[in-house]
Amino acid sequence: MNDNSPIRLLDDSPRDGGQVAAPPRPGFVRRQVDLPVRGDRLHVVLEVAEDSTARLAEVVPVIRRIDDRIIRSCLAQAAEAGREPLCRRGCQPCCQSYLLVLSPVEMYYQMELLDSLEAPLAAGARQWFARHAAEIRRSGLLDRLRNLGPRDRPLDIIQQWFNRQEGRTCPFLDVAEGVCRIYEDRFICCREFHSLRPPADCARHETSRLAITPSLLDMPCDLEARLTGQPVGAITMPALQLWYEIRTVEAARAWPMPQLADELLAALAGAAAQAQLLRASVTVERPAKP
Repeated sequence: MNDNSPIRLLDDSPRDGGQVAAPPRPGFVRRQVDLPVRGDRLHVVLEVAEDSTARLAEVVPVIRRIDDRIIRSCLAQAAEAGREPLCRRGCQPCCQSYLLVLSPVEMYYQMELLDSLEAPLAAGARQWFARHAAEIRRSGLLDRLRNLGPRDRPLDIIQQWFNRQEGRTCPFLDVAEGVCRIYEDRFICCREFHSLRPPADCARHETSRLAITPSLLDMPCDLEARLTGQPVGAITMPALQLWYEIRTVEAARAWPMPQLADELLAALAGAAAQAQLLRASVTVERPAKP
């Protein structure tokens, strides 16, 4: 995040849980949390503007950078144990046939991101979303999901529908090069996918993944639920446009930045607790008075 952002993840966060040497900037406060990561500990420090507000989309880059730190720690430990994932540049099965699931918070960010992409890429992504939205409307899928049987699993039903569609390849994949064209802004589900089996197995959906703990896949959903007081579920990628059209009010809503940071760290702590790890402790640090 740049210096003008109302929220920053500090890069010089100490590993021992101590305070960052430099005090907060005037008008800013810090929120800190210790996250247990597979027996290790990750110290996260956020610096937020006291008198500003922000939308949920604005904190997504921070959440993903925190997730990247957790992932790096998990990958390093896996390498020491001789369990390195086999994912490599040019490997595409998960980008071509997997049903991606993301939180509404990521949806807000990703739909706004389209405006900053190169015109051909943005146009192709919009066409992809529009095509799937139209197919969802005419396929009867929504009626099927509204009338679930006692043993029906919604995600399985959506996956079966998705498997019958043409053009399942992610609109952000460069098929020729085998690379993601929004790699730095890829979804949390993509960031945390690290296969321990070869690409041919992934193509058959026979996967064995490295466990990322704590996983932040559901954390943005928890964050929004904490702020709104309403349960919030995940969204499948083909439905992004449909969901965005009916959630424009939520996408535009802003919260006081300190409150947003507090709930973000509480959601992080919740993710750590769900991973059956030690609960994180949150502290507040204010700048020294002149």
